[in-house]
Amino acid sequence: MKKLFEELELLLFVNKIDELVPKLISFLNEKELEEDKNQVILLGSRYNELYKEKLLGIISYENFSTERAKIVYGFTYVITDLKKQYKNDENNIIDNIDNVSDTERLTQNEIKSISRDFSESRGVGFYSNLLNISKNVCRIEIDNKSGFGTGFIFRNGWLLTNHFILPSKETIEDAIAQFNYEEDEHRVLKQIYTYKLDRDNVILNKEVNYTFVKLIENDNAPKLVDFMNFNLSSTPIIKGQNVIIIQHPFAKTKEIDINAKIIDTEKELTMYNGITHPGSSGAPILNNEFELLGIHLGRSDDGQNKLFIPIHKIINSLEPNDYNLIMQ
Repeated sequence: MKKLFEELELLLFVNKIDELVPKLISFLNEKELEEDKNQVILLGSRYNELYKEKLLGIISYENFSTERAKIVYGFTYVITDLKKQYKNDENNIIDNIDNVSDTERLTQNEIKSISRDFSESRGVGFYSNLLNISKNVCRIEIDNKSGFGTGFIFRNGWLLTNHFILPSKETIEDAIAQFNYEEDEHRVLKQIYTYKLDRDNVILNKEVNYTFVKLIENDNAPKLVDFMNFNLSSTPIIKGQNVIIIQHPFAKTKEIDINAKIIDTEKELTMYNGITHPGSSGAPILNNEFELLGIHLGRSDDGQNKLFIPIHKIINSLEPNDYNLIMQ
């Protein structure tokens, strides 16, 4: 069951709706879930109509992307409900730290001492600040390439993400950033705000694996000046430290993991145990004071943990002129 849901989410992530719909309908027929099946049929039909409108030039890419995001959300809603319904069959423990492979540097006792703590209590103000900061985080979509990732406004309208998500000016020209792609308290999709990216204001660094690009103002979206500027962490990253990731896993609505822990800081990339998926790359990693520690990159070599690029490594690699542009 778990494998099926992972396959469905992956098909949704890479925009293979034509493969997703029959697989999902087949499952729903098997489980005799008629109402969900009808919902999937309607969503698939609407997606086909929308795609034809795009091909015929009836709808702009911006509007197409916004409407497609709503349809994707509909599929996500169905799959998420099914996962909850069959959760007992999944036996899905994503981040059991005991499964971390042995290393020369980490003993089992050390590993257990930095295991994820789900019982830690935080005040209401913590969540209020977290939600405010999360407004800076966006879903990046690349036209005609079935590409998605996460990014965020770092400072002064400059978007930061991984280089492999936005590797060139040509890719940037085909990309958009969607903010506010999230659910409200009633599980209803909020209004999406879309910004284009300025291919003439970009800083690309393949070696360190990051891209800065300036967003273009949109009269129908919040002013870029209204977004906050991230503060950089003023203290070293240490093993066992709690960290937060704000992301769009599988290009779905925004999610936040507040219980991740630092596993290792001895290499160029920092290892941690956050819950992430394809689409999370480029997401900000924060400490409990909401200072920026780095950006999520992907899985570690052992496949059990995750890696992020320390923000100071990124800042220190900037040329003086680029540094002044970003940090002014």
